[in-house]
Amino acid sequence: MRYLLPAFVAFFFIIEGTWFQVFFPPSTEQDLHWVPRFAFVTVILISIYRGSRSGIFYGMGLGLFQDVVYSTVIGIYTFSYALVGYMAGLIFVQSNQDHLSYCSLLLWLWRR
Repeated sequence: MRYLLPAFVAFFFIIEGTWFQVFFPPSTEQDLHWVPRFAFVTVILISIYRGSRSGIFYGMGLGLFQDVVYSTVIGIYTFSYALVGYMAGLIFVQSNQDHLSYCSLLLWLWRR
């Protein structure tokens, strides 16, 4: 159970780099490229549910992986993912946690 969350994070990191290009190949007639950020959303959700400290650590780790694999400059994604994880954890702790159920209900109704 201890390694389940890092396994999910690694799974989402692999999916965003491999499977998404298969299902949505880049178009030659448009300059628009779809870039999924499943790992980014995962960092935000981790920081919401586990706190800002976990958000910082997972954000730094995932950001470092993003920098090594996709970027030429080390530190851009590392800093930004850690900052977003920390801020999401702080904002959610300061707000009422009942808002999560309201947001979930709103998202469920919106998708219908």
